[in-house]
Amino acid sequence: MRNAGIQGIKFHPGYQNFPADSVEALRAYEEILKHDMVLHFHSGFNPRRPQCDYTALERFSTVINALGGSKIVLAHAGGMDEWQKVIDLLGNRGCHFDIAWMLEKMRADDVARQLYRQNDDYFLFGTDTPWCDQAHYVALIQNSDTLTPDQRDKLLFKNILKLIDLP
Repeated sequence: MRNAGIQGIKFHPGYQNFPADSVEALRAYEEILKHDMVLHFHSGFNPRRPQCDYTALERFSTVINALGGSKIVLAHAGGMDEWQKVIDLLGNRGCHFDIAWMLEKMRADDVARQLYRQNDDYFLFGTDTPWCDQAHYVALIQNSDTLTPDQRDKLLFKNILKLIDLP
């Protein structure tokens, strides 16, 4: 896949029906990382599958313990509305977080803003289209009065360039 230009794979363990930290999954992740590819995961609580714990933050803590975090991206800022848990289990561990579907929620929550401030080198732009509008998210970032110009650039493009190559 890497030879074909694919630079990463996204997993949604809850919908794909496997625990994110299963032995089999860890073996697959190791193979993917050997090819310098990004592992992108849905992470945290999923309101559409509330009984499923396959994407629980504790599972991703195990994944990061096993593999390190440098090529791992956790969607929804690590875990929707679980900000303190994300800080405690995943913050400052070298994994990346996208802001898909979370930007408005994060702007309104002190703990979420703390998570961002502590990990701003690891946050990536994301929208979870079609649920969130890309242009709206870009405008929120560009017009933010709380982000510095450097933080805006990190969110929109600088941080992702640490993970992927552009032709």
